[in-house]
Amino acid sequence: MKGLRSNEASPIEKSAASIGQVYRRCFKGKRLGFFALVSMLPNMVVLAETAPDPSNMDAAKYSGSTLEEIIVTATKRTANIESLPVSITALTGEHLKESGADRIETVVSSVPGLSYNSNGANSAVYTIRGVSSSSAVSNTQSGVALYVEDIPLLDPFSPGVTTDLRLFDIDRVEVLRGPQGTLFGSGALSGAIRMITNTPDSTRFSMSTEEGISHTEGGGSGYAVNGMVNIPVVEDVLAVRIVGYDRHDGGWVTNTQRGRSNVNSGESVGGRVAVKWTPAPDWSIKGSILTQHDRPDDSAFSTFSSSAYSYNSSVPDFTRQDAWIYNLNVEHTMPWAVVTSTTTNSYKSEYRQIDLTALTERITGLSGPSQLVDQGPAKTFVQELRLASAAEGSLQWIGGLYYQHFERPLTESLATASDASAFVTGEILVVDGGFLASGVNQ
Repeated sequence: MKGLRSNEASPIEKSAASIGQVYRRCFKGKRLGFFALVSMLPNMVVLAETAPDPSNMDAAKYSGSTLEEIIVTATKRTANIESLPVSITALTGEHLKESGADRIETVVSSVPGLSYNSNGANSAVYTIRGVSSSSAVSNTQSGVALYVEDIPLLDPFSPGVTTDLRLFDIDRVEVLRGPQGTLFGSGALSGAIRMITNTPDSTRFSMSTEEGISHTEGGGSGYAVNGMVNIPVVEDVLAVRIVGYDRHDGGWVTNTQRGRSNVNSGESVGGRVAVKWTPAPDWSIKGSILTQHDRPDDSAFSTFSSSAYSYNSSVPDFTRQDAWIYNLNVEHTMPWAVVTSTTTNSYKSEYRQIDLTALTERITGLSGPSQLVDQGPAKTFVQELRLASAAEGSLQWIGGLYYQHFERPLTESLATASDASAFVTGEILVVDGGFLASGVNQ
């Protein structure tokens, strides 16, 4: 009965005393062939015979009744999840694999209080405990911080893109309910989501692959190919882990005006390379590179009043991104504390296109397709240095310094098919934590 506490009786144990009750409870209102019923009953009988009596059971001896220990680092220190006085949910890599979760949005159903608005590829808005700054990607800062380990994924200002990394070769996903501003900054009012990857293993060689195909009823077909290889270069000292993936979503929305079906299809290609060096037992140095390239074809929106998944637009709506994220993490363990330095430098090339045909026709009277395009790089540099107590006990402490520099030159253009383009160009900069904005209309 793995996964049950020692003072709980198995649901099957409670009901297996009466096979008739089991049959009525499980198969009421269903047509069940004789073969299926006979094949299931022996398993129920065996469980009823072998299950121990909870009232006489020694929990220390019956290991099958204990919960699996889950170690998390959500509070910037390593700890058992049951010992933390915070509201946190941790999903292990095994759980993610069994449930088929390959993106953050696919774990929403497993985490109480977590929800999201999809808004299409690279445009998801996550909400924890109902607290959100917007229902769509906008100029407001997100209320939920999104991290890969200690690497921030969301821009601190005007987050035009929500990077949707794939959950392959992941150790666990941690969801902290907010506010978490003390540990994760101003972008964690309602909470934080952290993806913890599997670290390079210097003790053994390993590799794995995953392949899958999919088809949406009334839509298109898709595929996914994932691969990982772990190479121990120097045993117990140096290792390299390489991960790559390629995913194609078939789509299911029809654009009736342009006469195209499955327009919300798209492709995502990416991967990561991590190198871990352990020069001494109390030193750990890890460098990593993450990259992802997303190419959605069109929007996933559809008309609410239509029974079919369809909508009208003159030009495609999409958000495309090329992301490169570099990180260096250095950790030194002392008898009384752990010193951690993490340095992140990210570069994102973003291109967002929006159909403004209807709005342009009403304002200007000009006919023909009209599109608004936002494009430009987003550059972020983050340096964090923290010191956390290493001793176990009722009193634990953590302190540190944090610096972030964000720069985002943004070019916005509005073009119509019947008139010359009108351009709006501006720059949004962050200098030592202060925002400077400038722009010019032409």
